[in-house]
Order: sequence, then structure tokens, then C-alpha cells
Amino acid sequence: MAHIDQWIVKQLSLFPSEMRSNLPAAFIFEDKFSSSPGALFDILSHKLDTTTNSFSEIEYTKENKEFWFICQGFGGTLLFDLFKGFFADHARAGIYFVDTKGYAELASVFLAYLPLA
Repeated sequence: MAHIDQWIVKQLSLFPSEMRSNLPAAFIFEDKFSSSPGALFDILSHKLDTTTNSFSEIEYTKENKEFWFICQGFGGTLLFDLFKGFFADHARAGIYFVDTKGYAELASVFLAYLPLA
């Protein structure tokens, strides 16, 4: 498992910092968005601009988006179950461990997005 854990940490470290903090909780919920592939990624790849009350895109690489969609399309439920186990284990996930704060932060991203959707 150590190799898989290192791979997950490496992939997450490649995302922009504005997205990285919400990715672990998002991966836990991603398989619930299977009817709308990419919807969660689209929300996370934007940030709220409070001066204009609109969302602006966070610059990310093509590889970031490909990683997200490869995990979603190729891995399916099995891969997301692996991610859930990783993110729920503090010893394995380290800074990417998802606790109640991580869920609350992801929920606040959704709450900011919903009025503009």
C-alpha cells in the first residue's frame, strides 16, 4: 500500500494550492456525481471572487484534469473506495486526512457555488 499512498500524495501535490485543500473530501464524494461526470471538478476548479460575486477559474494543468477523469472513468467504485480508505486514515494520508473540517470546507465551496449555478 505504501507505493499507492505515495502515488496519491504525489498526484495531489501537483494540483494548484487553491484546489488541493478540498480535493481529499471531493474524492470521497466523487462517485456520488457519476451521473454528471466532471461537475465536482468544475466546482473545485473555480474560486469565488467576492468583489464581483462570481466565480473565476483557477489555473490548473491538463494533467490535473486528466488525473481526475482517469480516476473517475478508469477506476470507478474500486478506486474511489481505495481513496476513501486512504483519506480516512490519518497515518496514511497525513496532511490530506479528511476530518469534519475537510467536509465543512467542501460544503462551504458548494454553498458559495449554488446561488451562482
